[in-house]
Amino acid sequence: MKIYLTGSTGTVGRALFERLAISHDVTPLNRLSDSSYLLPEITSDCCLLHFGAATPANCIEFDEDCYNNNVLQLQKLLQAFSNISVDTRVIFASSMSVYGSRPAAQHVSENTAPNNPSLYGLSKLRCEETLENYYRKGLISSYISLRLPGVLASGSAEASQNFLSVLLRDIFIGKQSLSIRNPQLMFNNILSELSLYVFIEHLLKSETLVNKSVNLASWPPIPLEEVFSYSARLFKWDGRLEYSDSTPSFTIDLEMARRVGFAPFSVYDSIHIHHRTLLSGC
Repeated sequence: MKIYLTGSTGTVGRALFERLAISHDVTPLNRLSDSSYLLPEITSDCCLLHFGAATPANCIEFDEDCYNNNVLQLQKLLQAFSNISVDTRVIFASSMSVYGSRPAAQHVSENTAPNNPSLYGLSKLRCEETLENYYRKGLISSYISLRLPGVLASGSAEASQNFLSVLLRDIFIGKQSLSIRNPQLMFNNILSELSLYVFIEHLLKSETLVNKSVNLASWPPIPLEEVFSYSARLFKWDGRLEYSDSTPSFTIDLEMARRVGFAPFSVYDSIHIHHRTLLSGC
């Protein structure tokens, strides 16, 4: 099946493109000056992997560019594919940000109601609703929205502004003083890029997608203090650790993901894989 990928110049999209291109016919969709996507001639059934978006750092306050990049561009893409009258599946990179920074539950499932999400989280929710509407109208054949936590992928900490990517990069470069929050709270809010790739390969082989939003993460949850301790041992870090004030946290439920074929990596394995990735980039 032909694959079209947006976001191939981003941290996660680039990593996926490099892996998928080995065994699939993958065409990156590049943006024009007005942020719309340049579409090639599409003549056969295909899968759209939509990983292009404005980042959370670019959606701090109300900004038309954020809405345009995340919501309107998805609508334009879906309309363009539906106009061609080919069988189109869509795998969409949503985000755990849809639940807000302080979700209504400490163990978050797909049924957990959003609680004051950021502008970025709201834009992802609107995208999920757009996909559902296009599916119900028969304009796309099937879809899945992957609610991603922080993804550990190759690239700089500036490109990967999730907590663990930044922490591992700081340990790797030998920063002498680090601070973490909530050391005793359970943590699985991270995903290895390799784990994501393996699941996408599974989805590409499926006859149809589930037409739902699905949480992804590592499993099982472990104390945040152990996340740090394991990382420090792995990277042979001997700096000073400080604990900052406690803030709310949550763990991610993966029951729905397992039902559709997701086999989560452990937090330890995710960190270990990223450790090898950082070493290979030296």
